[in-house]
Amino acid sequence: MSNKHSKPTLLCLHCSGSSGSQWRKLAAAGAHHFKCITPDLLGYGENQSLYNKRSLKLRLDDEVDALAPLLHRSEQKVYVLGHSYGGALALYLAQRFPNQIEKVWLYEPAILPMAVHTNRQHSATQEFLSLIQQVLGSISIGNARLAAEKFISFWSGAQIWNTMTEDQKQKSASLMPKIGDEFQAVFSEYDQGIWSPLSITDSDVPMTFLFGSKMKPINQLLYQHLDVLQTFCRSNIELNILQGMDHMSPASQRHGFNEAFLEIFSERLKQASIAA
Repeated sequence: MSNKHSKPTLLCLHCSGSSGSQWRKLAAAGAHHFKCITPDLLGYGENQSLYNKRSLKLRLDDEVDALAPLLHRSEQKVYVLGHSYGGALALYLAQRFPNQIEKVWLYEPAILPMAVHTNRQHSATQEFLSLIQQVLGSISIGNARLAAEKFISFWSGAQIWNTMTEDQKQKSASLMPKIGDEFQAVFSEYDQGIWSPLSITDSDVPMTFLFGSKMKPINQLLYQHLDVLQTFCRSNIELNILQGMDHMSPASQRHGFNEAFLEIFSERLKQASIAA
């Protein structure tokens, strides 16, 4: 029998190149609000060595299938928070299991094909497509280190790569084949219609898209695209800008992001309590 008064469950999905440990401080800070589940996605943390033995092409369904048991463990509907690639997975998770998810928050989700396909000639699109080409090209010739430098410099700035230790650079390089697979999975499955703007406009799961005020130009295009979509869908979709945040804030500025998100989550619980 479920306990309506037990703490809700928050499933947190990390970004590319990270791991479930990204959310440990949020889990500790929010312990009085929720039970936090922070899995390592395929190819990261405890799942890295197993993923490296795969021979099959990555599909988003593979990622979601691995996460589904975490939804089934909860007696109540689960809240989901996803960052970047984790945000794309959170959206797809809501599409496949709408009856088991209470709400999703997607921080600058990696659903960038939506912006790319409607703004093909925009300079921000060309910059982002150039990044993908450089990353995949470097991986294909066996230069994962260069792929890591390009990827990290784009999202975090060249100064971050330059201050990393040699061990950190090697670790990042070891993750690049999985990140390359993620790029290809997100784009190819969008092209096949497996997920699309309809995943948002037709969703019964309330969702809030979070963006940092310092978002990259490609994410500015995504924000504008979602803002247009919002006018054509039901009231279960919201957009929110977090001041002072950039794309990597949930991982690199944990304290500021965690405070902002806890305030958002607390407000959601108050609204749910009033509605009940």
